[in-house]
Amino acid sequence: MKYYFLLACLTLISTQSFAQESTDERIDEIVAIVCSKMDYLSTAEDYTEFNVMFEEVAGPEIMKLPFKERDEAVSKVFYRMQTQCGEINELLIKLEPDDDWATSDEKIPSKASRRDLKDFKGQESFYYAEKDYTVNVIVKDGYWSDQFPDGTATRLKMEWLSKDTFVLIFESSTNEVRDQLSNPGDRYYYQVIEKKEDAYTLQSWIDSQDFFYISDINFK
Repeated sequence: MKYYFLLACLTLISTQSFAQESTDERIDEIVAIVCSKMDYLSTAEDYTEFNVMFEEVAGPEIMKLPFKERDEAVSKVFYRMQTQCGEINELLIKLEPDDDWATSDEKIPSKASRRDLKDFKGQESFYYAEKDYTVNVIVKDGYWSDQFPDGTATRLKMEWLSKDTFVLIFESSTNEVRDQLSNPGDRYYYQVIEKKEDAYTLQSWIDSQDFFYISDINFK
């Protein structure tokens, strides 16, 4: 799944992890409020302007939280917007284009053959580029694990929904960013579109967005 990480630009950034599970529902309520203001946020022309506008919208709601939780809530709200508010992803794509990822307003039909799909399901090791580093993937015993260069990892349950479509259900992550992006039970959908010489093209989406990401994942 493609994510955009502009949070480092925010003046309220906290580098600590957000561990208050009891406030997850409140965080998503704030995310819904921010998402409802996308008509305002979508006018941002650059990162600086967006960050100022984000603080104007999210700041008053975050200030309602207990004082000790506010700094950490800033990052949690920002990251959760990327999985709960499809409109924010459209804006961030505009602000930060990426040649490695394409988007489509319509779902692309899969061209993967039965053999391609069998080969994909037989793979246990993949890798993909994310920003300036490589994420390794281990698929084993019904679980998908993203493994990052710093030694952290994300654990997701993998379930096939049809011959070419599967869902990854987030369980946990020791990676700070992934942990803040997702709550247990969040679902990320993927469809195998085609097989290339050393990669598969995947189409991915989440329930909150009405467009699709197209990207390649390499196999070893």
